[in-house]
Amino acid sequence: SFDEAGIVSLPLQPGCSVIHSGHQTIATGTWTKMTWQVERFDTNGDYDNSTNYRFTCPVDGIYLVALSISFHIGANSLASAAVHINGSELHRSNDRSSQTSNSTHNVNTVAFIKCDATDYIEGFAAHEHGSDDAITAEYSYMSIMKVA
Repeated sequence: SFDEAGIVSLPLQPGCSVIHSGHQTIATGTWTKMTWQVERFDTNGDYDNSTNYRFTCPVDGIYLVALSISFHIGANSLASAAVHINGSELHRSNDRSSQTSNSTHNVNTVAFIKCDATDYIEGFAAHEHGSDDAITAEYSYMSIMKVA
């Protein structure tokens, strides 16, 4: 609907924004599915925050996905974030830390994805720090919104 100023209101537009309730450990050299437990919002209950940790598209459309993973990694370590659709990687961002010592390092990826109803979207993370790393929960999230 439109209001008198021409502003569009889509109160039931499918989408969610999810975060961790605590840190999640990521083994070095291993892609790990992010287990987001806390829903900032989940418009229609399309995100599963207890079993599969994924967003299931309720209708066909274009979805905007933003994924941010915050690592505490060492010098020259590679960190990665990836968006998967139906269990397969679709979009990935990699970044190598330029710090000379351990520091917080964010990897962000944003993608527009054409989805069919029942397609599911998940977030994954990986790093090559050399030892296990707990992602920083306060700065890590996944947000999804149907935009068209």
